[in-house]
Amino acid sequence: MYFLNFTIPSLTKFRTNVILADEETGKLFSDKMKQIYLSLPLFTLSCEECVTDFQRWIYLLKYMDILDRMPFKAQKAVFEKLLDVADLNRLDPHERAQYDATLKAYRDWANCVRFEVTNAEKKGWQKGWQKGILEGEQKGEQKGEQRGEQKGRQKGRQEGIHAVALNMKKRKMDISTIIECTGLSAEEIEAL
Repeated sequence: MYFLNFTIPSLTKFRTNVILADEETGKLFSDKMKQIYLSLPLFTLSCEECVTDFQRWIYLLKYMDILDRMPFKAQKAVFEKLLDVADLNRLDPHERAQYDATLKAYRDWANCVRFEVTNAEKKGWQKGWQKGILEGEQKGEQKGEQRGEQKGRQKGRQEGIHAVALNMKKRKMDISTIIECTGLSAEEIEAL
């Protein structure tokens, strides 16, 4: 999705969906890929005319630089998040450094989770697939593959969650944060 704060002559309406097609044949390249252009100057609704959250978000994005107060705040809590983000500019250097450090820790953790879970799922899927093949020989190939794949994925996810929790524990992260992020109990985390 592209937000434009200017107009392009070929974009004559607020929202334009662009698909990818073969230039010679005009045939659709993929129904899974498209670009959405939102041309903010062509958004003409007034504050009072905005009735959906999407319309309110667009209104805020278009007029953010000139608003003295935040409209819609009393109507929807979703806009409080936007206020929180806007308030980052008011942090003093020490507070901003703390915020950036926390954000970096969160992003590092999220990347670890993605990496560990992905690897564990792959390993679990492979083990489960192999086990499924063996069961398939005994009870029928189709049944064995389904069971093996399911068990492998479950085991892989569990291994991934345990690996992430262990990494978080090694980094001396707060137990409540580990519980919240992994869904494990305090006893399971202590046992790692």
